Parts: sequence; structure tokens; C-alpha cells
Amino acid sequence: MRRIVFALFLLPVLVACGASEAPEEPIDMDKINEDAMGPVDRIEPEPLTFRKLSEHDLLGAGCNFTPDASEEPVFVVDQTRAHFLLENRLVGMSPDVGSRELPYGVRTEYDGLTHSAEIWLAMDTAKAQDSDQAADTEQAADTEQAADAEQAPDTEQVQSPEVTYYRGTLEIRDPRGRFAYSATGQWQCGA
Repeated sequence: MRRIVFALFLLPVLVACGASEAPEEPIDMDKINEDAMGPVDRIEPEPLTFRKLSEHDLLGAGCNFTPDASEEPVFVVDQTRAHFLLENRLVGMSPDVGSRELPYGVRTEYDGLTHSAEIWLAMDTAKAQDSDQAADTEQAADTEQAADAEQAPDTEQVQSPEVTYYRGTLEIRDPRGRFAYSATGQWQCGA
């Protein structure tokens, strides 16, 4: 009798162990990692006016990027550094010397403490501008320079005789390598 009671007691336990559950969905590790990093903080670089470029000593041989939706450059780059303005603070980056070299010693990749950037120039869209054309397009900048020169009469003004324009793209990434800013526009390279 004991055996029968024991068997009746053990029977539901054995039936429960043998029941198969519905298969679980596979774990999406990419989704888990993405959720752990939080949302991407999108940025909008601020325009770099001639005055700001002068104040921060960012004038010279190199390139600057003006997005299609803007009239002022938002990113300047030369052989040794790249900069953009974010929340009225200048963000600097150093060139990745292993990346491809572009005109005027500019590199395609730059890394900083808080952001990194990647530059693409469509080399087949280069449009050189001679000194007569450059004089017309720099007339507005000359007006601003003249106002600065009135404030500082000992300031020497230097104009570049040649500028080359390229269609291109600028991408800025956050500290975790995610796209924080991406724009297509015009790269202006010159001395």
C-alpha cells in the first residue's frame, strides 16, 4: 500500500518534469548593448565666424566645412588639428596619422577626448577659384576684417589667392562611436 501511495504522490512530479515549455526567443545581444549605452546625444555644431576663427587662431592652410543648410563653416581642419564649436566651447581633435591624406595635409579621420570625426571629399568635384573669383567671394569677409582692423590698427590682413571647393560629408561621432552629427555640404580648402 505504501508503494501505491508513494507512486501516486510521485506521478504528478514526474509529469511536471516531462512537460516541455515553449521555446524562448533568442537573446539579442546587440539590442541589450544598445539599451545599456543609452540614447545617442545628437549635436549641432555652431557656426565658426571669421571673428571666432581669429580669436582661436584657426586661420591658415587647411579646409573648412559648411553644411548645405548653413552659410558659415562649422568645422575647421588643418595638418595638426580639427575643431568645431559646441555650446560655445571649442572642441579639438588630433589627426589619425594612419588615415588617408587629403589636400593641404588634412586627414580623413580625427580623434578627440569627447568626439571623433570622419571627412569625405569628392575629389572629382573640385572647383578651383582664381584670385579674381576669390576676391568677389571674400568681399564680405573683407568687410568684417576691416571692422576688426579698425579696432586693432596694427593687425595685418592676408588674403589667399586660390581656394578649391569640394562636395563632401562630415560625420562626428560620440565617445561610444555612434553618429552624433552627419551632414553633406561644401569643403573649402586653401592657404
